[in-house]
Amino acid sequence: MTGQSDPFRHHPELRGRIVDPDLSFFRGFEPAAHDARMRALGFPDDWRYSDAEREARRRSLLAGRGRQPLWVFAYGSLMEDPGFHFSDVRHGRIAGYARRFCLIDTFGWRGSAAAPGLMAALDKGFGCEGLVFCIAPEAVETES
Repeated sequence: MTGQSDPFRHHPELRGRIVDPDLSFFRGFEPAAHDARMRALGFPDDWRYSDAEREARRRSLLAGRGRQPLWVFAYGSLMEDPGFHFSDVRHGRIAGYARRFCLIDTFGWRGSAAAPGLMAALDKGFGCEGLVFCIAPEAVETES
């Protein structure tokens, strides 16, 4: 975790329960590694944003922020395996949205056309408890 102070200072009970970002499954995730599988499932070659398109969207999202920290709300597996270095972690709640099994997969990741799988996502609702991770200003460019 980056930063001079202890990122677990507000929640020491989480120390050892969150995957080290350098060991995270998500750290080295490359969408291109899934191109062959997606083609086999009938998706076109342009099923995903190109690296250049993703980078342009990332830059657009972060534009005008200056040197502010970036806070990332996490629920579900992202709480245990955020995949990025953080300088602080706190309890968080997002009002107006709830975690529900409302995302239907028919493409073979969690289900199929014959037996669709459900995945959790945020949907309108009463609220969702989770964790909020802070990416320090000096790390936003490399960790976002």
